[in-house]
Amino acid sequence: NMADAAFINAKLGVHVCTITMLEQAEGGKGRTLCLDISDNFSNRAKNRHLQGKYKRFWFLVQALRCASVDENSRPMTICFNQSAGKMTIEYTQVNSRLALQAAFVKLVTILSGLTSLDTSINKFNRGENTDKWNFEMLVAKCQNGLDDPKDKWTFKHCLFLDTIYNRIMPLEWHSDYTFLDYLDKEYKLFYDIAERTVLSFGTAKDPHKISELHQIFTDATKHLAPDDAVRIIKELLVHNAIEFVSNSSFIQLLREYTDLDHDRDLVLFLVHQNPCLFRYITKRFQDDIEIAKTAIEQRGSSLDYASDRLKNDKSLVMLAVNNYGYAIEYASTDLKNDPDVVLSAARNRVNSFRYAGPAAKNNEALLRKIIEGNPLAINFATESLKDDKDFVLPLVPRCAIVYKYLSDRLKSDPEIQTIARNKNAKFMQ
Repeated sequence: NMADAAFINAKLGVHVCTITMLEQAEGGKGRTLCLDISDNFSNRAKNRHLQGKYKRFWFLVQALRCASVDENSRPMTICFNQSAGKMTIEYTQVNSRLALQAAFVKLVTILSGLTSLDTSINKFNRGENTDKWNFEMLVAKCQNGLDDPKDKWTFKHCLFLDTIYNRIMPLEWHSDYTFLDYLDKEYKLFYDIAERTVLSFGTAKDPHKISELHQIFTDATKHLAPDDAVRIIKELLVHNAIEFVSNSSFIQLLREYTDLDHDRDLVLFLVHQNPCLFRYITKRFQDDIEIAKTAIEQRGSSLDYASDRLKNDKSLVMLAVNNYGYAIEYASTDLKNDPDVVLSAARNRVNSFRYAGPAAKNNEALLRKIIEGNPLAINFATESLKDDKDFVLPLVPRCAIVYKYLSDRLKSDPEIQTIARNKNAKFMQ
């Protein structure tokens, strides 16, 4: 810390960033505030919060924009170093030392509020088909503000998730929420109402607290114009419905404030964000192939709530069983006997064969394929297959448990006994 320069290492949870304040930066930048922050963006399996890390960097950039940290300087510039997983944010040509100090206070306050945000934001990614971010996508998104409605919605949902997982159900460390005071009024109001609704839901003994939620919305928005109040309430209900899908209060209120039973775009959006909502939508949309596909490709068991017509749609059922083998339980009678469907389901979850139709269970050619792929399926074999030495002999070395299901004749076969004993003697007992 010198008269014309300060270098600060700031510890944020498990991360350390560097903040620099300079009275005269090189390259003609003049009075400058600079943040260097990095994270682990490797794609290793252990990096389970990777999506949250990308979104936290993006959220930080957007929060700094919303806080107008650069109101007394040149517009914020952002540089990325992918190999180091580093982001550098600079404010140059700050017009006074006092403005530099004020910008520093805003920056540190916002950073303090994001210490564990990657954990909560990571919960935003449920299915394989939810939007996945990579470093290139992060760079592109950080260059833009929140003019895109989708980006604005994501920013608000990050605030909402932070409400749930950090402020209402806090982790070991506690974030500093002073940064909310710097956000635009709409975002601060959104966060405040979200906190009240989540607290109400968290302390509720009755999950159907419609009247209390109505009162929270009315009290919080009474100073707004009616149209603005309704718009914010609708937004909050969407966020709540996505995160608290098992609470019917939010679905019921969403039906009061929106045309949920007829608004296809809204239903498609909700199901994309949380496929569990597929069970709560009207039957006409449960018969919509695009909406059903959106739910099923993320959560195969959603087939249970599809219309009877779609349960007989082979391409949709194949999508379901490839995602979740046990989804064959919800397929039509015809498709439970379809060799392609049954084989795909068994390859995904071998025990799903129990839900196959009678024709499939007696189809020896199909059974051979399934058992050759996974010898554990031998318990579903017909008696003739269990007594076919040529068929079972190659299976025993692969999986000793096969011996347990063989016919009495083959259990007494010396060759099979020797192989099974060498593989695992306990199945001989």
